[in-house]
Amino acid sequence: MLATQFSTRCLADRIRRAYLRRRPWWSGGDPGSSVWAAAASALIQAHGTDRRLPLDPELFVASQPASDALADPWGDLVGALPIRRYRRRVRDIVRRLREELRGEIRLMIGRARRGQSLELQIKFGGPGLSPLGRYVAARRINREDLAEAIREAALRQHEGCPLYRLACRGLLTEGDYPASAPLPYPINPMPAGAVVGWN
Repeated sequence: MLATQFSTRCLADRIRRAYLRRRPWWSGGDPGSSVWAAAASALIQAHGTDRRLPLDPELFVASQPASDALADPWGDLVGALPIRRYRRRVRDIVRRLREELRGEIRLMIGRARRGQSLELQIKFGGPGLSPLGRYVAARRINREDLAEAIREAALRQHEGCPLYRLACRGLLTEGDYPASAPLPYPINPMPAGAVVGWN
């Protein structure tokens, strides 16, 4: 119970700070206001219902429309509509990341057809290739040795954006992903997504 209350308070404070960064002119960001805890609770509940939604208060706030004319944290952050906006933003990010990875695989295949060794592309990279894209390619051609050689670089890419885990659904099995899936997700840093595919 205390851990849950502490987590909610931490999330609430991060939501408040993210909201104020988007509205530096607003003077109504009282840390004691119940709106921040309500927003944090809504985010925690949404994450509990759909584990694909990360507990990322900054992304949650960034998913909401910003208005220079009005600050209304109750309307902006609490209720079903802010959660729908957040879910839509996460889906859009995952979709873009998946397309990015698929594009890298297509690029490597195209270069291989023109005579460039796929193994060398995976090992050394090249223009338009990320460590995670190369890692996915290594796994897909069953080259464990090449995948292991670039696992650390792929892990760093994941740590920069844990939503890559969801983007890799359908490209890799969960067990082949370079990062393990901690559950429950940590509050800080932004957690990795976990479970089923999201097309």
